[in-house]
Amino acid sequence: MAKSVYAFYYLEQGSKRYFYVGRSIDVLRRMGEHEYHKRRGHEDKYEFIREIEAKGIDWSYDILQTCSDQEYLADAEQWHVIRLTREGHDLKNMRHGSAEYRKELAEQIGMQHIRSAADVRTDHQRRKAEQKRRKYLVSRRRARKVWISIIRTEGIPSVVHDTVLPPLYRRRLQSLNAAYGYQDSKISRMQIRDFIGIVRTSLSGARSFKDFRDRIFAENPAFAARYGWRFA
Repeated sequence: MAKSVYAFYYLEQGSKRYFYVGRSIDVLRRMGEHEYHKRRGHEDKYEFIREIEAKGIDWSYDILQTCSDQEYLADAEQWHVIRLTREGHDLKNMRHGSAEYRKELAEQIGMQHIRSAADVRTDHQRRKAEQKRRKYLVSRRRARKVWISIIRTEGIPSVVHDTVLPPLYRRRLQSLNAAYGYQDSKISRMQIRDFIGIVRTSLSGARSFKDFRDRIFAENPAFAARYGWRFA
């Protein structure tokens, strides 16, 4: 059985007027199903068939394309919907499917660089990637609200074991820990601007401070003990 794209048509002043494009791996079986459903089906194509049959107008179908196993049948169908709509045929495909599908189809009809089923596939992949990117941005904004709220209200008890901070910030803070000579550190409750100030501390500045601190403590051990300085 061949994968095929087909289209319904009727004759108007000797010219074919297409009104529906479909796809099937068994067109003859699918035509039998259409013949059965046209009697009571509520889809636009069946209502239209009943209208033209009531006027005594015959209709039939054409095979528009037979696809290989490597070709995407749905993309071929969509391309022929685009092509025939551009040619002025009033297709019932434009009136069913999800709102997202109808929007995509309407946009693709106006995109003149789409000239084949392969172009439809490329555009669909682009839209899918863009949708994925938007979802990622939404989730990232949501995550940002979470970790900012936690820093403001609770603080971070352990940078090493934290799972809330963005990985970039965790790596930066751990680099600062190493520069200060810490194994780990905590972040007290603070405003986000203060936290960003900490993250922006230069590693050279952190190392200079560590050298200064170690020298002071080495020269004044009582001072260090008095103020209870401990590496976290």
